[in-house]
Amino acid sequence: MFQFNRKLNIFLIFCVLIFGGSWWLRAHRSFFQLPVTIETLSTEFPSDLDREGSNWTTLTFGYHLGPWPLQFKGDPIIMSLEYQKGPPLKFIPKMKQIWSPGEAELTIEGPRTPIPNFDEVRWKACLMSYAFCLSEKQKLVIGSLKDFEIYKKQIRSFTWFEGPGAFSARGLHIKVELENDWIDRYIVFTDHGNSQNFTLKTAKNDTGQAARDLFLKVLGNMTVKSDLTEPRTWILKQLQGVQLEKVRTITDAKLRYEQWILVQNMLMSELAVDPRSIAPYFHLAGVVHLMSVSLIKEKKTYFKNQESWLIGTHAWLLALIQFVKDFPDTEETKAEKSAALANMESLLEDFLLVKQKSSK
Repeated sequence: MFQFNRKLNIFLIFCVLIFGGSWWLRAHRSFFQLPVTIETLSTEFPSDLDREGSNWTTLTFGYHLGPWPLQFKGDPIIMSLEYQKGPPLKFIPKMKQIWSPGEAELTIEGPRTPIPNFDEVRWKACLMSYAFCLSEKQKLVIGSLKDFEIYKKQIRSFTWFEGPGAFSARGLHIKVELENDWIDRYIVFTDHGNSQNFTLKTAKNDTGQAARDLFLKVLGNMTVKSDLTEPRTWILKQLQGVQLEKVRTITDAKLRYEQWILVQNMLMSELAVDPRSIAPYFHLAGVVHLMSVSLIKEKKTYFKNQESWLIGTHAWLLALIQFVKDFPDTEETKAEKSAALANMESLLEDFLLVKQKSSK
């Protein structure tokens, strides 16, 4: 009897361990329901990059430097910003590129570090192993995919994307299918264990598909840097050549607005790699105000999407003001912060006043 009970106890313990292990695997693997396959990126480089009149310019967002389109379907690509706590101690959590309002919008998130020094080579091996590397995958979900857990049932594929170059973008692509939209999240990894999310939401139509194809071209030509030195140096050099007064004097109104939008995108690029200075927030507020007020006063339609830009101006200016308010009142920043806030709040007040008058 004693021998029988002992064998029964061993059998029950074995069953519990098997059941518990199976449950643990399902619980921790629940997000990655499908195996990860390989996706090779196209590297068709824009031939007119950074030339005058080009539809492409070089921008940086976080650790990534590469060509970005200035227009989509004939309209300039404009960026927008909503306040989320982060700067000056951390990166701006999110910024958005509006390619086509309601049909193609790209959200760019600030860099994270899911696991320090866990580079893209180790992430590839981890993600390609369907049943293993579970604790690392869970850290990735917590750090970069928490908001995607609501889409578990709509996930259609996991792929590991990569370009052929030594410094090409590499990472995880998750495709989500909704009733009327696609959501593509690309998590790009660096060799120091940093990650960054690029999330493209597109309508299920020709415009949406064109945006998806174009972003793959952007991603395929990204150069991923080990640190922020080169991206910061690049964008600061580009901004040194900007002369806003010269832009003001451009007689072709459409070209003038396109140049203002380019300056906005460059300033957003600077904030994406260096959120620690007050000046870019102030300068960006000035350019956003200048362009918006001019569009309202002229009452002309230069671009089919310009009404959507004006709708977002109020939130954009409020966000920039709040970011500056978050800077500490140190001896080095107190005077600059006070002056910047006074000017930015004046710009917001003027924008609202002009908008109110135009609606009468």
